[in-house]
Amino acid sequence: MATDAVSRSGSLAASAGAFVGTFALVLAAIAALFAIDTVLARADRAASRAEGRRLFSEGMRLQAEGDMREALDRLRSAVAAERPNPVYQRGLAAALLAAGRPRDAQTLMAERLQRDPTDAEASLIMARALAREGRTRQAIGLYHRAIFGEWGDGERARRVGARFELLDLLAADHDQEQLLAELLPLQSEAPDDPATRKRIAHLFLAAGSPGRAGAMFRDLVRQDHRDADSYAGLGEAELQQGNYRAARRALTAGLALRPRDERIAARLALVDRVLALDPTQRGIGTSVQYGRSLVLLALTLTAVDSCVGAGRAPPHPALLDSAKASLARPLARGASLDGAVDAQIGLAVRVWQSRPHGCPTPEFARPAELLMGRLPTRIAPYILVCEE
Repeated sequence: MATDAVSRSGSLAASAGAFVGTFALVLAAIAALFAIDTVLARADRAASRAEGRRLFSEGMRLQAEGDMREALDRLRSAVAAERPNPVYQRGLAAALLAAGRPRDAQTLMAERLQRDPTDAEASLIMARALAREGRTRQAIGLYHRAIFGEWGDGERARRVGARFELLDLLAADHDQEQLLAELLPLQSEAPDDPATRKRIAHLFLAAGSPGRAGAMFRDLVRQDHRDADSYAGLGEAELQQGNYRAARRALTAGLALRPRDERIAARLALVDRVLALDPTQRGIGTSVQYGRSLVLLALTLTAVDSCVGAGRAPPHPALLDSAKASLARPLARGASLDGAVDAQIGLAVRVWQSRPHGCPTPEFARPAELLMGRLPTRIAPYILVCEE
């Protein structure tokens, strides 16, 4: 009995040992297979990454060469080889945008931004795609996400670049209020080199802030007396502020530095026409002021007539008749020239303000248009008396 018990115990121990050995062999086999599978997976991923790099490099090269069809094919294959790679996704989206397919670029970048909402470059590509479709309001929001997103290397320069793109969009959209709001923080963020400061100054002009623009252009002129562009910018800023003599000095200096610049010459000619027309200049004598006020009134009437002749409804016929009668009526003997000057200016301002909505300004009336921006302040009391 004892011998049988010992025998059975030995058999059980042998069986247990065999089981443990077999289990260990199975585990070892599983581990080996897992290790082999891991190695193979790593090799496959490495091969996919290498293929993705090759395809992406080829796609970028083909895009640079102008072969967009083949470039898009390679870039799509690169994304397929390594889908999570944000560089490939952004590269493909940018190429789609360059190929005139903003909607496809938006789809791809929307997927990218779902994965990482802070991806500044993806937001920038999306903003460009929206702007390309004329969806300015939505584009502005994406530009802000780009400006305040995560850029990585070269963050400050790329952030400033995105802000400049937004500013150019707002300037093209003639959104002066928002343009000015975006410009103010840029002054402290942007590099302090002359080219960047000049660009900001021109944007201040577009934003309807000629005082800030003029201050920047004056600093640029002080630093470089040979910079014709800064003199031209300063002249434009002074012109927008109604400082016509200062505008003339700045534009004359710019033209002296660049005599063949037709743009500066044209702005200088415009300033000269304004100065020759302005009836409020001091030191020219009352009789000259009166003669200029008549010319100003005649110009405004002609400008309004050109609008009516283009099919628009005539504005306030009684006012126009009154202005035409005033031009035809000689000055009464003994009448005050000062009062007559104010009367003609007042009529000119009221006629100008009565133009039909959307009436374009003819080139001959540009000096009158510039003067109208400052004349109403001077003769407002007279206008109120007339209207009463």
